[in-house]
Amino acid sequence: MPANQAFEDDNRKALDEAVLIDLLGLPKTILEPLNLLRRLWCEEPSVHGGKSTRPGGKSKV
Repeated sequence: MPANQAFEDDNRKALDEAVLIDLLGLPKTILEPLNLLRRLWCEEPSVHGGKSTRPGGKSKV
């Protein structure tokens, strides 16, 4: 999926988990804050560009 849909991209989430948990050995608790950061990042106008694909589904532009 495009970067502006990172908050709902299951492949991106699986890759993050594989790298952070399986490869680097970080605790699984790191995933919840990462999900929040991903969602907040996708809320940024420079990321969603006013598209309806932003979290919440409505354009703020």
